[in-house]
Amino acid sequence: MDYVGLASQAIAILRQTRTLWLFAILIALVEPSFALGGSPSFNFDFNIFDFNIAPRTPADEGAVVRTLILALIPVLFILGLWIIATFFVAPLARGGIVWSAWRGAAGEDPPLSDVFRAAQARYGPLLIIQALTLIVPVALALVGAIVASPAIGLIALLGGTREPPLGVVVLGIAALIVVLLVILVAVVFLFIAGAIVLQSLVTLASIEVMVAGSGAGAALRTAWQLITRHLGPIAVIALLFAVLNGIIGALAALPVTAILFVPLALAPGGTPPFGLLFAAILILALLTALFQTPVQALRYTYFTLLHREWTAREEAGVISR
Repeated sequence: MDYVGLASQAIAILRQTRTLWLFAILIALVEPSFALGGSPSFNFDFNIFDFNIAPRTPADEGAVVRTLILALIPVLFILGLWIIATFFVAPLARGGIVWSAWRGAAGEDPPLSDVFRAAQARYGPLLIIQALTLIVPVALALVGAIVASPAIGLIALLGGTREPPLGVVVLGIAALIVVLLVILVAVVFLFIAGAIVLQSLVTLASIEVMVAGSGAGAALRTAWQLITRHLGPIAVIALLFAVLNGIIGALAALPVTAILFVPLALAPGGTPPFGLLFAAILILALLTALFQTPVQALRYTYFTLLHREWTAREEAGVISR
């Protein structure tokens, strides 16, 4: 199968389908992207700016706590509203970009109203598929906690033993290191594999809903079959897009970090301005979404073409590689 040729075809569709870009912008805003190699963060090393934010007296400590609470309440409230909004908007955006890519593959540039109606008509199944983006991460977190339980139990055992023999301590530390390494590898594998499978499952199932008119259950079964039969190509493609998203996230963080450097360094009283940090996070999110728009447009268009090729070959009895 010519995967490079499909990429060229996807790029050609992006050039001629203007409606697709509108939904790509929306997808970049509401759909978290799987990124490797770098992502935006605000873990500032305040020692670089010589901030003195440690409380020196109980009164100072109480003031800092009150400031943090007052700053976090509106942030958490806005974040909660944003999560709720994205949960209900993402299916519509996903359906719109898939339908635009599908019609673009047929040489059309569908009107925005037609694309919106098509996505709205399949909103129910798309919303059910969207629920996976909440259920699967919780399940993976539970699995991670189960995997980490031996290390937690071993630490508790060593900590609860009074003056254990030196040999027991050495063996316990060695066992703990081995367990922690195994847990680290398992958690990393679960994160990468889970992210690849979840993202591919949601994408392919949404395509099946929009293209074939399937219900959520049938679409998920078809998507799972496609993933298991083409796991190698899907893993490589997903990792390539993840690395690209990581690079984009790092690039988006650079201008924000540069803009913040001077205000943070000159913060009065050595306390970082929370309003400025919140504004920086908002700017970073918008910049990241702007930079990721072409990546999301290419990814959904490419997977739409893959879905078309794979299903056509399976219907014809051809096994693709």
